[in-house]
Amino acid sequence: MLVVDKINSFYEEAHVLFDVSLEIEKGEVVSLLGRNGAGKTTTVKSIMGMVRPHSGSIRFKGKEILGWQPYLIAREGIGLVPDERRIFGNLTVEKNLEVGRRPERRGEWTMGKVYQHFPQLKKLKDRKGENLSGGEQQMLAIARTLLGNPDLILMDEPTEGLAPIIVEEVMRIIRELKETGITILIIEESSTLALSISERCYMMDTGKVVYSGMASELLENPERRLALLGM
Repeated sequence: MLVVDKINSFYEEAHVLFDVSLEIEKGEVVSLLGRNGAGKTTTVKSIMGMVRPHSGSIRFKGKEILGWQPYLIAREGIGLVPDERRIFGNLTVEKNLEVGRRPERRGEWTMGKVYQHFPQLKKLKDRKGENLSGGEQQMLAIARTLLGNPDLILMDEPTEGLAPIIVEEVMRIIRELKETGITILIIEESSTLALSISERCYMMDTGKVVYSGMASELLENPERRLALLGM
């Protein structure tokens, strides 16, 4: 579904991604791990067109999308759950969800199905985004992306800053999404959480991919994981 091939990305003159390559098959959950500053978020932004790589290739469903504007990439079928959530605080939950609709991309995710998977949001549908807890905002960010009926979802730190009990709820939702067959690339601070729901994983360090393999191998080998993550 997605092939990232040797992309090099910069912030002005600073070279931050070095020949980064990764692949995601349809229906997979793949994790992208690494320490803070390793280049994970820049990789996601490069895929989404928010940062334009100077070289390399990004192919989505066989189509070259490197250099496309983010809104065109979203229309093509890639959804982003950003690390800052970017909820509209002055809009209600339901209005925030409506913002995520993409009329050109019809699919199984409707308002009714979203409320079925996120019953808490249905209870809060008339509450403004600014009055939601961090966990509720994260659920809203995921649900809003789903209403765009993407083929691939990029999740950037979906449990960041959440209380442990809310982290488990968010992970439960991601596991449910996995059962629906949706394709997900997840960046997650907790390697154990990410690996527990992923088929495969990539590790990054200083802007490079330093490991790729089965998630189960690292989950069962904490010493290797520690060496790669430096945690």
